[in-house]
Amino acid sequence: MKIIADSGSTKCTWLVTDGVHTSEYRTRGINAVQHSPEQIREALAELPPCGPVEAVYFYGAGCGGTFPEATEKMVRELRAHFGTGRIEAETDLLGAARALFGRGEGVACILGTGSNSCWCRGGEIVENVPPLGYVLGDEGSGAALGRNLVNGIFKGHIPLREEFLAAHGLTYEEIILRVYREPYANRFLASFAGASALDPKKTSVYLMEQQKAGNTKPEFLLDYAYYAASRYNRTESEKCAEQLITKPGYSLENPKVWALFVKSIHGRDNKLFKMLCSDIDKYRKIHGTQAVDSKLFKECNYCPDAAELAAIPDFEGKTFLTRKNEADRLISAEKYEEAARLIDQMVADPGAFREELCIYFRFMTRSATYKDYPEFWKEKCLEYSRYMAYNMSNRDDATTHFDYANQLEHFIRTNPEIQKHLPEFLQNQPKYGVKEYSMRPEKLKAKPKRH
Repeated sequence: MKIIADSGSTKCTWLVTDGVHTSEYRTRGINAVQHSPEQIREALAELPPCGPVEAVYFYGAGCGGTFPEATEKMVRELRAHFGTGRIEAETDLLGAARALFGRGEGVACILGTGSNSCWCRGGEIVENVPPLGYVLGDEGSGAALGRNLVNGIFKGHIPLREEFLAAHGLTYEEIILRVYREPYANRFLASFAGASALDPKKTSVYLMEQQKAGNTKPEFLLDYAYYAASRYNRTESEKCAEQLITKPGYSLENPKVWALFVKSIHGRDNKLFKMLCSDIDKYRKIHGTQAVDSKLFKECNYCPDAAELAAIPDFEGKTFLTRKNEADRLISAEKYEEAARLIDQMVADPGAFREELCIYFRFMTRSATYKDYPEFWKEKCLEYSRYMAYNMSNRDDATTHFDYANQLEHFIRTNPEIQKHLPEFLQNQPKYGVKEYSMRPEKLKAKPKRH
């Protein structure tokens, strides 16, 4: 099992993969410079058990060559938590650069609670202007925008002092205390930069205070569930939602609760998902078949347990997901020819799920560039990568074209006899899907020619 993490100061995204199946988790952010070992452990404790871990690649704020002591602290805490000696901790900027360009080159930028940018080449940062943090820099970040807003209000440039304090339920003294004496000042300042800052009952300050006070009113639970989800606190968001549906008039039939469920409550082990599956026809009548089936497809997209998927009521796309999951199982068992036969059937008849098939290929084929697969399967991965590049609807997504180019380059480099043995599918038009490779979207007709 390998783990890749991308962390800013507010939230951290974790990808756990065995090479075939990938799971995504979110925790509070970890900044190696700003956070103590205890705070780092609190964030790590939000992760579910991951089983034996081969390696951890952590890209986080406050890590990297600029902060050797903080990086060493981060490595130490990761090693203690996961119990593996193979730990890499680098700056989140390097993670963004590698995700965008691989071993290519270009400018990578981060804009969140903090901000940063760099010129990268060959998977490394070549040039970087120090961001200097939210006190001295981080221009354009949430923290910097919030800081400028507060500065403008209290220095009189923005004549809304009393309205601002009343809206957020704060005093001047409390703001100074939160910024200079309490932890997470950057998160506090960034909370004033979002759209929710315009509504006093949706600000983080108000919601956190009300939660501590034990507010259980339906409208508050709804707002707090959204807030917890925005901070990637899945447990807290689910807890609020499950409490909400016990209130009169706030069942899953309520459009507001349904919207929360669709947007922010994920997974198949929560009460709302089980409620949906218990009477699917009722909810189709209320919310529409397309909306219900779309939610089921999304939550079952990564369901490796065939028995669990089979037990879920039928929905549009279930057959597609069943075949995809079976293909994953065959690949994991190294039964590549069987997997290829099944996938070829999906390519020949994707139905309404050609886009989803392309997305599946994007992740499934990447491992062919670094894993020791049989030549047969490497060639099939290149074929599927070509299908993806030809058929993805978003032609502006550079990742699609990069992935195919990377696959093709790797295939040529590792096959010296390529000129003598050029695969047939590379010589001819694709049998299925779009017949010609183009950066032009399908819906955009050719421009008129000048005569």
